Amino acid sequence: MMTTHDERSAFEPRLPDDPGYWSALAERISDSAAPVFAELQSRSAWWGALDRFGPALGIGALAAAVATIVLLSGVGASSTSLSEPPLASATTATDLVENAFQPPSMPDVITLMVIASEESQ
Repeated sequence: MMTTHDERSAFEPRLPDDPGYWSALAERISDSAAPVFAELQSRSAWWGALDRFGPALGIGALAAAVATIVLLSGVGASSTSLSEPPLASATTATDLVENAFQPPSMPDVITLMVIASEESQ
């Protein structure tokens, strides 16, 4: 049996063509989503003002951390004088990073034995 052009096949969607149906559906969806959007907006309200300054604040925090590491790396070092800036022995950027983030070297066993014997006396 042939179908005419006006008849719908079994594979065509059977959605209504009424514009009122679609506007009512859009209104129901937006009404049901309104409480969720209001809750999300109230959650992010405390940091919303900082959101646009996020990259600048991150760069500032990173710069402060690096400055702290550089300044504190010279504290307690016996070989550096007060007039010599910390990490002055670094000649390349790689040396600077290695010197800034390298943990202090452990003393050898003889040094530990001498310190222990001096403390026990």
